[in-house]
Amino acid sequence: MYEKYADKLPLYRQEKGFELLGVSISRTTMANWIITCAQNYLKPVYDYFHWELLKRHFLMADETPIQVLKEPGRRPQSKSYIWPMRSGEDRLPPIILYHYTETRAGGNAVDFLDGIDEGSYVMVDGYSGYNQLKKIRRCCC
Repeated sequence: MYEKYADKLPLYRQEKGFELLGVSISRTTMANWIITCAQNYLKPVYDYFHWELLKRHFLMADETPIQVLKEPGRRPQSKSYIWPMRSGEDRLPPIILYHYTETRAGGNAVDFLDGIDEGSYVMVDGYSGYNQLKKIRRCCC
């Protein structure tokens, strides 16, 4: 995992490197290790930071399309969305989270920000899906 994320070394190159050492580890196996690690060890960390993010009074949010290849039950040309959410400048350590959804529906923002303190400020663009966020004060960028 370190080589993939810190050194930006793709799994196919790591696979070749292991082969040069006489070790046969497929990139599929390594990808499964990363997924398992993320689900078992990083999900609780993500959930903690999500909980902390909802306690902040200044947030920034956006949504951007991405293409996910070989996603079960979906065509490769399907659009999915990543929703970056960031805490604002409040003199606390910044929190930046990325939330994946299959659609751009405004309900996704509502679900992700469920539990946010009422009256919090959220800076977003003009996308009408954010109109569903009722408990917040919307700031447009």
